[in-house]
Amino acid sequence: MSSLFITHDLTLVKAISDKSVIILEGRILDQGENKQVLSPPHHEYTVTLLASIPEMDPDWLGTLLENRAATFI
Repeated sequence: MSSLFITHDLTLVKAISDKSVIILEGRILDQGENKQVLSPPHHEYTVTLLASIPEMDPDWLGTLLENRAATFI
């Protein structure tokens, strides 16, 4: 079976696919097995996509409230 997913979320790509193609403005920048494509060295655009993956912080709300409280004191 083959499927085509178009996304900027490389975490999703790693979870659901074996191979990836990184495309920018219609040009293929990187392609191949995920281990190869998502391991350094990367094209600059691949680095940008990897840097945009949000990190899960289970304490995000507490941190936000603490920071807001500190600004009003």
